[in-house]
Amino acid sequence: MKTLLVYYSNESGLDALCRDSAREGSVDVLALEPRYEKSALWHMTAGAYKAARGDGIRLEPFCVEAADYDIVIIATDVIFGFPCCAVNEFLQRCNLNAREVIGIIVHPGKGSGRPGDILRKRIALAGGDCKAVFHIPRKELQTAGCSLLTLIRKKAAQTA
Repeated sequence: MKTLLVYYSNESGLDALCRDSAREGSVDVLALEPRYEKSALWHMTAGAYKAARGDGIRLEPFCVEAADYDIVIIATDVIFGFPCCAVNEFLQRCNLNAREVIGIIVHPGKGSGRPGDILRKRIALAGGDCKAVFHIPRKELQTAGCSLLTLIRKKAAQTA
């Protein structure tokens, strides 16, 4: 089974864990990178507004076709309780066409299920079949000491 790990990380340490997953060799990794650098003020104002509306932002071009993969894992930071704009843009561009999708929400602390529910709905609008959404606190992510895939396996075993 071919797996694609798509992620956007603003500051949570998600980037390092995703790159570690790529080194395992069992997954292809796509980092979503905005075309233009955005300031912290933009993220707190226009970025939060766009995230809440489900709007995207301009991304650097990527040549990954979701149809080539059996499973797509989407990992994102949370911006004021919403999945980030870069992930919204990816979901708007890609046709997940009944692909199995797993969502990962990285939040600052005690998170509610709201960002996960929103991500699940946006995945469904893109045609994906969302199997699960995992919520990972930023602190746990920073002290994990393993790749993101290993962390997901541990979370799945805890919920099973």
